[in-house]
Amino acid sequence: MAIRFNGIIQREALSDEECRDRLRQARWARLLISVRCLPASRPVPLVVDGETLLVATDEEVVWEAAERHEVLTLNIDGVEPSGATWTVTTTGVGWVVNPTEPSAALPFDHPLLPYLDNGARLIALPLTLVVGDQTVWSFPRAPR
Repeated sequence: MAIRFNGIIQREALSDEECRDRLRQARWARLLISVRCLPASRPVPLVVDGETLLVATDEEVVWEAAERHEVLTLNIDGVEPSGATWTVTTTGVGWVVNPTEPSAALPFDHPLLPYLDNGARLIALPLTLVVGDQTVWSFPRAPR
């Protein structure tokens, strides 16, 4: 669905696959959590592993939220070479990955290992709810 505002902004929804492609290409994102009923946003490195999004963090407040299986939201933004901007958001119940489980073993060249080697823990988020859109700006005259 496209939305137009005064002929200046046009938004188009990204397909599920377009959203997932952008998540797979991303290296950093904002992880959104609730801390004492207030929204908080933390930068985290990320990797998509099949139907699961993995992030590394050394912040206890994020670990605790994931240990309580709270809803976590991850958001990324970008700009296309054409100048169109886009945003992708995924939301789900997060959990802390137990590093002693055999299924949690990461390959020696995994991009999140340097963070884990320096005190971060691995948080997982299912890719069950992924949405995104692209915005094209049309100015009657060039912005200053």
